[in-house]
Amino acid sequence: MAQGRALVAIFALTVACFSVHPWVAGEAIIEAQGVCSAAAGCPKAAPELEQGGQGDASALLQHAATDRHKVKAHAIPQEGLSLGETSAQAGANSSLPSTRASEQPMMTDVKAAFEGLGSGQVLRVNLGRLFPNGYSKGYMPYSEHFQSIQRQQGQNYLYITGSGETENKAHVFVAEVASRPSTGAMGSNTVSKWGTPMNPPRKDILKKVLRVEGEYWHAGGATSFGNYLVVGAEAGCSSTERLFGQCSLESRIHFYDTSNPQSPKKLPYVITRKTASAGAVGLTQQKDGKFLLMVGRVDSEILDFYLSSGTSLASDPHFKKVKTWYKEALLAAPGQSADFGQYQGLHFVRQKDDQLFMVGTYRTSSGLGEDTADLFSVDCHSPWRLSIKKVASKHLSCGSGTCNFQAGAGLYVDSETSLIIYATNWEPQDNSIFVNEFVGKAGSGASHGWGR
Repeated sequence: MAQGRALVAIFALTVACFSVHPWVAGEAIIEAQGVCSAAAGCPKAAPELEQGGQGDASALLQHAATDRHKVKAHAIPQEGLSLGETSAQAGANSSLPSTRASEQPMMTDVKAAFEGLGSGQVLRVNLGRLFPNGYSKGYMPYSEHFQSIQRQQGQNYLYITGSGETENKAHVFVAEVASRPSTGAMGSNTVSKWGTPMNPPRKDILKKVLRVEGEYWHAGGATSFGNYLVVGAEAGCSSTERLFGQCSLESRIHFYDTSNPQSPKKLPYVITRKTASAGAVGLTQQKDGKFLLMVGRVDSEILDFYLSSGTSLASDPHFKKVKTWYKEALLAAPGQSADFGQYQGLHFVRQKDDQLFMVGTYRTSSGLGEDTADLFSVDCHSPWRLSIKKVASKHLSCGSGTCNFQAGAGLYVDSETSLIIYATNWEPQDNSIFVNEFVGKAGSGASHGWGR
């Protein structure tokens, strides 16, 4: 495979835009920037067309009265958990202090770190004896393939999701890169200290295979936040069904406690989406301790945002869907195209001035073309609308045949000045999983002020 250039996209989002009324039960009626829905008896917004954008900006805010028919989030009741509780009923969680700074570093300047992303270093993880049958087609289109990659915070563990068609299981592959440092960039494990190529050390190996579920065996996007991993699992779909648009649009979002990275523990709640896929997921925590979850549908053409009423993921935090955004509403800064890519990975990054960014990864032409790079800002300060604007571009290069951002890529925030992108390929090769590591660093300069 020829060397590709991988696209990374960043969105800026201010989390304070989202809040939930504690007195609304079931599917919550949502307030955004002090603006509540018409279903709550508030005046309805007049449609507005954003200058320079595509589509009606009023479509960006979906009221609970109408949008609840599209996607409904609920938890499987286990051990007394019920997503139907209001935020007031969610217990003492709402009074807990925020853990946001300890879960993931807040960056000084996200844009500068993003612009500092450089050439990739190649790592390899030995498959060992645990890797399941399948993942060996060798050519596109793939129905059984790696989908996402994440790094455990402060560890040298990687989580790689996969759609296990052979087993009819959604997989999470837990890999330890034991020869590399647990903090900072790992660096290559395929080059000796003398600069000569070498095989990966035996201890850099797959440690565990998690079988997420069987009904929805196509593991989609994943995101890691502190000691938690969030995995989207979609209804299985063959390459032929995908080609003719016959895939079922159903999915679940699963949550894992990864405080012991060698043996992640599945948590007893899920979000079920009966009419929507889950190709990408992003998670972060607001200043008030509540969690903001983003789920991208097919190729992230539609983004659904959820807000929790609780402030801990150890038990059901009671996520409620609050907003839906459509790619037709994308804005573009002067000199930027209005194209919105098929983002396979979307991940939040927080900045110290309370701006929130979101990094997206993809490759053009459904993984066959040139990997391009986009940078977006997200502004939800204006009443009645959430706007996403393309503002810049960035290109990265994978080593030949070693990664494809359309297959699996993910973000890791290493420090307040450093972020890292990890990317893998569709399938294993040479009895190992290839991973590219791209490091971006910035100084302690002032914020760029996006979304303000």
